[in-house]
Amino acid sequence: MAKINSKTTIEELAALVSEALQAAGIQAVLSGGAAVSIYTRNEYESGDLDFISGENMDSIERVMSELGFERRGRTFVHPQAVYFVE
Repeated sequence: MAKINSKTTIEELAALVSEALQAAGIQAVLSGGAAVSIYTRNEYESGDLDFISGENMDSIERVMSELGFERRGRTFVHPQAVYFVE
């Protein structure tokens, strides 16, 4: 698995999170500003990645913690990432 750091792009982070969730059997869809940012090649810049999932938060938290994220309410923060995940 690729290491997340301050140079990880929004596209790379979206892929890492998406792949990790999918590998755990969790369906999630990237939405909101991050999706627009990726689609428009940063004509619109977003500071977070919004994923929509019907899975319970405990299951999602387990996967995110394996990636190095810490849960803060409904937000996941990584000590090295520029972007946070909701």
